[in-house]
Amino acid sequence: MALYVHNGTAATAYVALAYHSPGCEGDNWAKKGWWAIGPGGRATVRGGASNGAKYFWFAENDQGLQWAGPFTTQLPNRAFDWCWRTGSTDSRILGLRMLIVPTTSFNHSIVLQQ
Repeated sequence: MALYVHNGTAATAYVALAYHSPGCEGDNWAKKGWWAIGPGGRATVRGGASNGAKYFWFAENDQGLQWAGPFTTQLPNRAFDWCWRTGSTDSRILGLRMLIVPTTSFNHSIVLQQ
């Protein structure tokens, strides 16, 4: 049981995920990245049952495609595991998409396509 990201593009994709994390400073949300997923590949970005959970996510690939949304936060170009409000001088402000996993979906996949 998990949340997966499938890369359906012809280039390596990089994924960041935000998830509920009680005790995380300020608003109980954490963010983590970057999973590098090769063309046609899949990564587990969150273990455990995902049914009914809310996530925020952002992805981009080596060809300049982005999967973005309106929920902005600071994300660095290096690997990170931070609370939502954490940032740094080497971060970009990027918009994440919201995902609410259906309660009937114990395993859920985000599919990146061109």
